[in-house]
Amino acid sequence: MDFSVEQRFAADPSTVIALFTNEHFLGSQQGTEKIGPPTLLERTEDSGIITLHIRYKFTAELPDAAARFVDADKMTWVEVTITDVAARRATTELQPDHYAGLLQASGSITYTDDASTPGGTVRMVRGAVDVGVPLFGGRVERAIIEGLEEHLTEERTVAAAQLGG
Repeated sequence: MDFSVEQRFAADPSTVIALFTNEHFLGSQQGTEKIGPPTLLERTEDSGIITLHIRYKFTAELPDAAARFVDADKMTWVEVTITDVAARRATTELQPDHYAGLLQASGSITYTDDASTPGGTVRMVRGAVDVGVPLFGGRVERAIIEGLEEHLTEERTVAAAQLGG
């Protein structure tokens, strides 16, 4: 199941990228109703490529039928995001700690100049989630995407406050 979320900021793309790849920014985020707060595991930078390994936990209630296949306490994953600062883009992949055969999720992030706001940025997050649970995979995918969208909305709020608008 595909999803996309557009975020707008009143700061230039380089500033927005710097914020989203900053370990202090990650530490300032709280969890949401569906996804717990991020835990930075590793941050590396080499020749303008920044790689982040961040652990998350899905905290929403799973549909009863899905809970027969998946233990909600084991719904944790590491998000690996690789940002090419010069190209203003990133790729991201969710690597489940458990149930690797049941969940596949990846995406891309672009940072472009916002034509409607001089000096502003549009951060576009696009991705796909595939849950291999017979009969109920679609419901679980929707729940995960709702959690990701909620997380991205909260993340945007925190980022906008730190960027000054």
